[in-house]
Amino acid sequence: MSFTLSVLFSTILGFMLMLGSPQAAHAAITDCTNMVSPNEYALNLIQDTCMINHDVPYEDQISDEFLFIQPVYDTGNANFRIVSNTGDLFYHVSSASGSGTVGGSTWVVTLDCNAGCTVSPVSGASFVPFTYTFSGTTGGMSGGAAPELDIRNSADNADIGDGSTTITTALGTDFGTVTVGSSATNSFRAENNGTSALTFGADALAISNTTDFQITADLTNSGTVASSGVNAFSIRFNPATGGTKTATVTIRSDDDDEDPYTFSIRGTGNNLPQAHAGGNTVVASEDDVMLDSAGSVANDAGQTLTYAWAQTAGPVVALDDDESATPSFTAPTLAIGDADVTLTFVLTVDDGFATATDSVTITVTAPGNTLPQAEAGSNVSVASEDDVMLDSAGSVANDAGQTLTYAWAQTAGPVVALDDDESATPSFTAPTLAIGDADVTLTFVLTVDDGFATATDSVTITVTAP
Repeated sequence: MSFTLSVLFSTILGFMLMLGSPQAAHAAITDCTNMVSPNEYALNLIQDTCMINHDVPYEDQISDEFLFIQPVYDTGNANFRIVSNTGDLFYHVSSASGSGTVGGSTWVVTLDCNAGCTVSPVSGASFVPFTYTFSGTTGGMSGGAAPELDIRNSADNADIGDGSTTITTALGTDFGTVTVGSSATNSFRAENNGTSALTFGADALAISNTTDFQITADLTNSGTVASSGVNAFSIRFNPATGGTKTATVTIRSDDDDEDPYTFSIRGTGNNLPQAHAGGNTVVASEDDVMLDSAGSVANDAGQTLTYAWAQTAGPVVALDDDESATPSFTAPTLAIGDADVTLTFVLTVDDGFATATDSVTITVTAPGNTLPQAEAGSNVSVASEDDVMLDSAGSVANDAGQTLTYAWAQTAGPVVALDDDESATPSFTAPTLAIGDADVTLTFVLTVDDGFATATDSVTITVTAP
């Protein structure tokens, strides 16, 4: 190896040792072929890439794990060298001619790779073992087969990393706000992006909180997914109570560095609001009436209700504000004797996530009727054969807008003929008496009717002889 390369490695290693340890890599390296001596090739064991060393960007060299391989002219040998930002990565290299470990204080192992050299992780690193073969002046590499589990959101294929605690709607890990009694379901993809079949564990899919989350489409226990294959699964959020609910989803498989594969999910349970439109009431015609939703509650802290009133029965009235908590209206006008009318209103309250309804009935009553007053006039004495007029002038209906009707009937004395017994002032001729005859008494009863009730009065007419 050249002096220049040695200096470069030393410089790179110095920078890398100052950085923190990376997460373990998991590589299945298949793209490093036709490696020509004397080029040195850098294998990025995190990004699964292979390139000539001098093509590796400087910022990548000091941030990822690299294993360097340099074919050596005419010997069939290869130099293996590790450059990493951590001091505790060890890789075992073996061939028919011997073996060695790269890592710690041992930077370089040189082996005969004509029959192939196998590179595998020892500690601190994780990737699929691969075989390197050198022949003449070229070398090639074939990666080992291994499964690789990735979880994605089915809606837009967004990646959900192992151990993710990111809660977003885009990832499908946030189920949003769901009203108690309702549910929301999100679907996910379990992808095998490795080079061999993935096998799920005996309990392939589990959720830590089964009170509020349920598996509706499961992964097959101990089932397999071919390379590049996909299995779908779905989770339902069905909150038992209000409030924030969380759970951890766990997938077990034979992925060598992501078992178990976990991610967090969350949803918010919304309690149904309660609508109260007030008690049923009875009001008079033309009364001012106020509806009242005071008993309505949101049932979840921080929520504000909105209101919507609608009349569903009875003569239509105009609410002054149908989105108010306490709208008002004027009761319909009813006349005396009209039947009561019933107005029904439905209140809908909305807490921003769910609605609830209640109804109230307002009974409008007609005004009561005041009994009319009958006045048949004063008792009087008249002479034989006088023309007499009865008079109901003192009778009154006692309620505005009413008109009385009259009915006169003679109840005592010699019968006389009234000219109009339905007149307010009917007339008749007094009976003929002779000198010395006894006086006679005529009695008349007046009945007045205001259309809803009647009243009576009587009058006595005494007829005297000449």
